[in-house]
Amino acid sequence: MTNLANSSRGRLIAYWVTTALVAFQLGSGGAGDILRIQPVVEGMAHLGYPGPLLRDPRRLEGPWRSGGARPALSPAQGVGLRRHGV
Repeated sequence: MTNLANSSRGRLIAYWVTTALVAFQLGSGGAGDILRIQPVVEGMAHLGYPGPLLRDPRRLEGPWRSGGARPALSPAQGVGLRRHGV
């Protein structure tokens, strides 16, 4: 029974570490888009985004990416773990 408890605890820790990394990436990437940090703008231009899209203050990509960090960290996400057998 101890192995099962350790395995379950390990999976839970791995889930939250991975989730935190994804949420950090979403939040920091969105912040870079909102603040129009120069390396972010250059990187998007290199990927082929059109210039007006990069300069438009009403662009929604930054707020949407930053907003994506919140549901990734919400406790309701843990419900899916039981459904998928984790």
